[in-house]
Amino acid sequence: MRSAARRLFRLFFVVFWLILISTPCLALALASQGEIRLRSGPAPEEELRLWLVQDAQRAGLAISHVSRHDYELRKCFQTEARFLLWRGQQLDEETATTFCSCYNKQDETFQQQEIITGSCPAPGEEADD
Repeated sequence: MRSAARRLFRLFFVVFWLILISTPCLALALASQGEIRLRSGPAPEEELRLWLVQDAQRAGLAISHVSRHDYELRKCFQTEARFLLWRGQQLDEETATTFCSCYNKQDETFQQQEIITGSCPAPGEEADD
């Protein structure tokens, strides 16, 4: 039992050390490119994105994550963004940080139908346009 706990501790330490060592590389890539994108699913829209916010009023970091919602004849992608600003005001509750892009299936392709501010509709609420 003691050796299993020791191995688990060593594994945790190695993972923590790799994260700690890779932090400067992440910061350098973010500073040079302005954003980092990681695919989180098979669709092009499904990604985790970290980017720098740099404009006249605000400066900080933003992160967004996209999740897919499959319906019978349509696909929707819900994007949620979070902001950590160190210059300027934080975004208020009225600023849209969640939106949903829906695509209807036509023949064998999907055509964008609408962009909804807020969360994607629940399976029973989707529109059948």
